[in-house]
Amino acid sequence: DLLASSPDPLAFATYTVLSALAILCLPRQFHVMVVENHAGSDVLTARWAFPLYLLILSVFVLPVTLVGLAVFPDASVHPDTYILALPLVYEQPGLALAVFLGGASAATGMVIMSSVTLSTMISNELIVPLMLRAGWLTRDPAAPLQQRLLHLRRFTIGGIIASAYLFSRFTDQTVSLAAIGLLSFAAIAQF
Repeated sequence: DLLASSPDPLAFATYTVLSALAILCLPRQFHVMVVENHAGSDVLTARWAFPLYLLILSVFVLPVTLVGLAVFPDASVHPDTYILALPLVYEQPGLALAVFLGGASAATGMVIMSSVTLSTMISNELIVPLMLRAGWLTRDPAAPLQQRLLHLRRFTIGGIIASAYLFSRFTDQTVSLAAIGLLSFAAIAQF
């Protein structure tokens, strides 16, 4: 039954290529690879540590998915929430709380990292060049440019978070997180 519903090989290959491109092109990956890379030797460690990290995290996906499909065969629970629903079904509220806190922590970290990275990219590549052309910023070394850029980035972070909130409020709540992620992967791969 599970094999009958598996994606065709072309779809699987497409998802794999999009995911690989997303690993390299998403803003948070750019931040980690470029901004946080302080020494060339860090790349040598990242070459083996990052794939190992991804492998270790991926090991848990398949068992949780298989158990979720077995426990909820009627699709009464959305697959995005299997990891939280399974401890509740088996009456393990402590484990469910730990899963919830871990998910909230991961989501918060993702929002912070993505917002800071996008704000840096937007300010460096869009806003600051426009302000320089318009004469609102000067290259005068005596001007407090660093403080102005910090305020600009903070304002941009607020705009990004407000935009994300509005997006979540006005999108269809039945669309799965995986579908939204796949769409963003395709968009960033094309970009």
